[in-house]
Amino acid sequence: MKTRYIALIALTIVLSACGKHDDGRKGDPVAAEFVCDIGGGVTARVSGEDGDTWDEGDRIGISGAGYTNIPFVNNGGKFREEGASVYFPDANTHTFNAYYPYNEAGGILTVTTDTEAQRNQSSIDFLFATGAEGSVHSPIVKFTDGHAFRHCMSRICINFIAGDEEDFTVVKPTDYTLVGLVHKGTFDTATGMARTDGNAVAEDVTMRLDGSTVSRLIILPQEVTDYLGIVVSYNGKKYDAELPLPSAPVRNSFSAGYNYIYTVKLNKPKLEITTPFIEWTADSSNSASATL
Repeated sequence: MKTRYIALIALTIVLSACGKHDDGRKGDPVAAEFVCDIGGGVTARVSGEDGDTWDEGDRIGISGAGYTNIPFVNNGGKFREEGASVYFPDANTHTFNAYYPYNEAGGILTVTTDTEAQRNQSSIDFLFATGAEGSVHSPIVKFTDGHAFRHCMSRICINFIAGDEEDFTVVKPTDYTLVGLVHKGTFDTATGMARTDGNAVAEDVTMRLDGSTVSRLIILPQEVTDYLGIVVSYNGKKYDAELPLPSAPVRNSFSAGYNYIYTVKLNKPKLEITTPFIEWTADSSNSASATL
């Protein structure tokens, strides 16, 4: 009888432990849910469709509440855990950060934006979000508004237009080469910092147009201290010119989160070039021309 009484006490203790957390909370562990927006007035992404929404299957890495680099995938418009969930360990409020695209290694990643990498721009279209909070009492972690995902790379967009005596319905530019940019560097998944390798040298990048008159490149944020040029293949000939460098937001620099649009007018014997800059939406511009 005494043995049975002791056993009942032990069972009661075990059941109590299963239904109560160390911090005094009762019930099952609470999992975090994540709402993710792409912010900063974004109207275009390099991956998938244009817009400020995620593509189906986009994967992000989430860290916070004692977790590091946990993959979540966009499934039906909602980011869902891919294997492991993220649970709040206690009743405290926890801060999270996240990045895109997910990389299993995490940490400081080696980045290359050369000609080959431009073929799959979604793999180098790095985004980062930080400062979103959540707790067991408020488990929906919102990467929105001031905590939304932001672009960590820079983008160059080149629009080719025909000059007064040219006709793109007959012949269009076939390809072009950018000269003077560094294409090796790193991306830190913990801070969202993308930068060039201090020991890397400038490399040429050649982009085929395949009948299009618009081309976009994702590049590492960087200052250009020397020549930045373009060589365009058109109607069996090569046309080269110097591209004017940005005047803002940082002079002579391509800044993170900014999209720089060059309009290149093929008007023999010269290329006329304008250089607006935008933060993924129209903002302001300056212009210049370059002779051959």
